[in-house]
Amino acid sequence: NNNNNNNNNNNNNNNNNDEEEDDEEYPDEFTPEREDAICSFVDHNDEIYCVDIGKEIVTQNVNNEDINQRIIASGGADERGLLWLAPSGTLLHTLSGHSESISQIKFNFKKDLVATGSLDGVVCVWDVDNGELISKLEGPSDSIEFMDWHPKGNAIVVGSSDGTSWLWFINPKSKKVNCLNVFSGANNVTCGCFTPNGKNIITGSDDGMVKVWNPKTGQADCTFSGNNFHEQAITCLVPGKASSVIASGSVDGSLKLSNYKSKSILADFDSHTDSVEGIDFTSSLSLLASGSLDGNVNLFDLNTSQLRASLKHDQGVVSVKCPSQQPLVYSASNIGVIRIWDIRNHECIKTLQGHRKQINGLAISENGEIIASASDDKSVRIFVTN
Repeated sequence: NNNNNNNNNNNNNNNNNDEEEDDEEYPDEFTPEREDAICSFVDHNDEIYCVDIGKEIVTQNVNNEDINQRIIASGGADERGLLWLAPSGTLLHTLSGHSESISQIKFNFKKDLVATGSLDGVVCVWDVDNGELISKLEGPSDSIEFMDWHPKGNAIVVGSSDGTSWLWFINPKSKKVNCLNVFSGANNVTCGCFTPNGKNIITGSDDGMVKVWNPKTGQADCTFSGNNFHEQAITCLVPGKASSVIASGSVDGSLKLSNYKSKSILADFDSHTDSVEGIDFTSSLSLLASGSLDGNVNLFDLNTSQLRASLKHDQGVVSVKCPSQQPLVYSASNIGVIRIWDIRNHECIKTLQGHRKQINGLAISENGEIIASASDDKSVRIFVTN
């Protein structure tokens, strides 16, 4: 959920290398064969870069029948965050407070707060119920490249392309903000997150470096870099759900598995021929899934460090997500198509269409039954998997 803007920049850089060739391979707009979404939200008036799925609420229709809906948050180039309901598409709140595109949007662990991060270097924290601005977090001097809430509290860490990452604690009742630490010493920060236990912060930067920070001291406990690591910018990273491992992907197509406790590189998965845009650990079978602009979703066996399967997408893959309760991988492409893969037999069990342009952001619900996708076509689409 952390690298949407970074993915956009990588895709744009690749497209600029050969405009004539890219115009043929990636036309501005596609015509889907069908519409699979149960809801298409079109209240944004420009490209949408990020989306997240919030809490479930019950509303009533005109017949006074209960309807289960989800609060969705989305943001993009129109400089607004929008809170709305799916599947009805009802707009709840407009979050206005940024002067440039919103690159990040994310609910906290209780889903009662939502944060927006922008290319203006500002992070705003909002009350989900009434849409009011709680806090405006300022400090970074350049665009916000990643944003992550603490898994158990109202602390938020953000990383900026100015090379700094900031950790704040927000008290929603008093609206007071405390800057807990600033982490510097990295090059342009491209991605990052808390570890699952919330005890460390991980960042990746455009010099191919991954750092693991101590939130209390503000110092890096571990740094991965050099000839045996990534040679180009880090595009994505994800920590293991119950261990001290980190998977990281790069523009150079490399994929590394590291252990920040032993400070060692565990595996080098060299199989992609283009930028790795998304990675995630599967909930079963001890696999790591990676998606690349080379059009492949690769599954790696973490026990043997071997490639288990290479799943062919229709075009470049820009995001990969693994639901926590199912043996599945969800992948999104730069021609607006989402695929669902069964990791047990390596088969594509569902293809979801509807978008007319590239997908920039992908979010899935806790049980994996709801998918939200944000696109350059100015829409957010909601799909159900069952």
